[in-house]
Parts: sequence; structure tokens; C-alpha cells
Amino acid sequence: SCPSLQKVVLSLNYLDETSSCAVLTGLSRASKLTELTIKNNRLGVKGLQTLSLALKERSILTSLTLWNCDLSAEHMEPLADVVAEGCTINTLDLSCNFRIGDEGIKCLSKCLHKNRTLKTLCLTNVGLSSDMGCGSLGALLAANTTIECLNLSENHINDIGIACIAAGLESNATLKTLVLESVGAGADSVVVLADIVLAKSGRLGVRLGKVKVAGADSIRLALKLKNNRAREHLEVFWDSNSVVNLVDVLNRCTHVDELTLPDITFERGATGSPNCFSTLFEGLCASDNVRALTVTNADSVGSEEAFSKYLSRTRTLEKLRFLYGAIVRTDDHIMAGLVDNLSLREVHFGDTLFTSSSALAEVLHRNSTLEVIKFYHFEVEELGMTKLIINLKSNT
Repeated sequence: SCPSLQKVVLSLNYLDETSSCAVLTGLSRASKLTELTIKNNRLGVKGLQTLSLALKERSILTSLTLWNCDLSAEHMEPLADVVAEGCTINTLDLSCNFRIGDEGIKCLSKCLHKNRTLKTLCLTNVGLSSDMGCGSLGALLAANTTIECLNLSENHINDIGIACIAAGLESNATLKTLVLESVGAGADSVVVLADIVLAKSGRLGVRLGKVKVAGADSIRLALKLKNNRAREHLEVFWDSNSVVNLVDVLNRCTHVDELTLPDITFERGATGSPNCFSTLFEGLCASDNVRALTVTNADSVGSEEAFSKYLSRTRTLEKLRFLYGAIVRTDDHIMAGLVDNLSLREVHFGDTLFTSSSALAEVLHRNSTLEVIKFYHFEVEELGMTKLIINLKSNT
């Protein structure tokens, strides 16, 4: 036994229920354990009961992650003993246990009503889909006074389910971040969440996810968001089929603090005909009201001439982020747009492979507004690095 253990991670062990019980029994003597992460192991009812007994007497556990542990609705009752009233857990992650379902969420929500320590609850891809499960979470949010972050991404939650969750938010005063990333959300979800976020006066941030918006709904949505400051705290992804409607919304808004383009593949039109990307960036050029733009995958815009034109023409965009992908020597459109840009202050290349050193050298030499450039995945040959250093020295 190791009584001084503070953090335990059991990942990719693929233990069965019996083996998991044996391991968890040994944790009963780890009186200093504060973080326990179990991934890709089968716990079963007996495993959860063993875990409950191991933590009951001397536990000071603050973080519990049970990721992809084949949990289902029947496991939520023994889990209730682990997160019962009086426990010390402030972070609970049950992600990728898709068999939990609405019945399991209902049981879990009920047992969390009495919990007064939990601050972060992550239920990504747990099979949440119906009004029953969402209604239970809404009731939990209405009663709970400690949860600050709730992650429900990768669940099939429609507008009705989101409305049930939103109903619980009306009387909730502690939640700061709600991540939905739902599959079935539409314009109604944006409208109801915008009202809630506005009522919270910026104390609540919501990440809604990919939204499908019909033509008539886009006008209603634009009018809702036009003068609603909730847009500063409501992040919405747009379905590729709704790009034209997104442009309509942007044209009706006086300014947009941040726009995020998800990792989607827009259909290319026939030769010489406009595609969805062209429509989107032409709309951005016309409205020029976006202050920060996040491109989830750099690969999706690297060859787009319309994106280059937008970068060279905008006078409002101040921050540009690429989350991942690759920017290589052939992605001249991105770098050409950065050379001619007169508004950007920051450009972040997150987990983005960057090899276009000569083009970057040209940006450093000619751009007059950039103050911050960040790289996290940078590959450059020696000659290219020399050019970069020379241009960095001459850049003032």
C-alpha cells in the first residue's frame, strides 16, 4: 500500500470488473489521495461499491474522472454514495459513458441535489437526449448552489431539451460556464439562451455548438441578437448549410465580438461558381463587424482566395486564431492576407503545423499593425530561420 499517494491515473488498462475491484480496494489506505482518474476500464456495480467504500472513511478526494468505464443507468445509484452529501469532490467527469442515458442522468441529478462541494460536472457523450434527462438537469441547476461549470457536449439535445435546461438556469446564480455543443440545436435554442445570458449580465458564458438555421429563422435570430449584449457571452457554431443565413445575421448586427468557424467541409461549387466559403467571407467583407475570428481547422481556409481578400480588406478584425491544422508553403492566401492587413494586433497559430517561413518573413517585414504572433508547432529549415531573424531585427 502507498498511504502517501495523492494522484492516481489508471488509463488504457482495460481491466475487467474483478480486477478493478482489486485495484480500488488498495486505495482504501491512500488517505492523502486527492485526484483519481480511471479511463477505459470496466468498473461495474461492484467496482463502484468498492470505490465508495475505499473513499468513505478518510477520503479528501477532490477530483474523480471515470472516463469510458462502461457505466450505465444502473451504475448511477452506487455512484450516488461516492458523491453524496458531505463528500469532498469538486470535479466529477463521467464522459464517454454513453449507456448512462436519460435514466442515468435523472438518477445522478437527483443524488446531486444534496451535494454542496461539486463545482465542475462533465457529462460529455453520456447518451443524454430526451426531455426527461434535460428536465432533471434543469431541476438540478435550479436547486444546486455550487456548480460553476457544466459540460454536456456531444449529446443529442434538441431545442426542447435546451429549453428545459434553460428553465433551470433562470433561478441559478452560480453557473459560470455551460458547454452544450449539442447535435440537434436550432434557432430556438439560440434565442432562449440569449435571453438567459442577457439576464445574467455577463456572469454566464454559453458554448452552444453547431446550429442549423432555416432562412426564416435567420431573420428572427438576427433581430434577437442585433441589440442583445448576450452575443458577447454566447458562442455559436454554424452548420455549413446555414452559412448564407449566418451572413444575413452578421449583416444585421452592429458588431460581433467573436466568431468561431468549426471544423467543417463546405461543398465546393462548380468551376467559376461561388462556394459556401466565398459566400461567407464576402459577407464578412461587406459587414466588417467581427473583432475576433477563430478558425478551428486551418486546412479548411488555406487555399481560399476569398479569405485572403477578407484579411486584406477588414479594418475591424483585431485577433485571429487557428486552433489546429497546417499552414505550409502552398497556403499563400493566408499569408498574403496577413501582409496587407491593417487591423490585426494578434495572430495565434495554436496546434497548427507551420512551415511557411519565407511567407512569415514577408509578413514580419511588411505588416505594420501586428503586435503578437504565437506558435506552438513550428517547423522551419535553417535558411528560413535566418530570414525570420533578419526580419525580426528590422521590424519595429
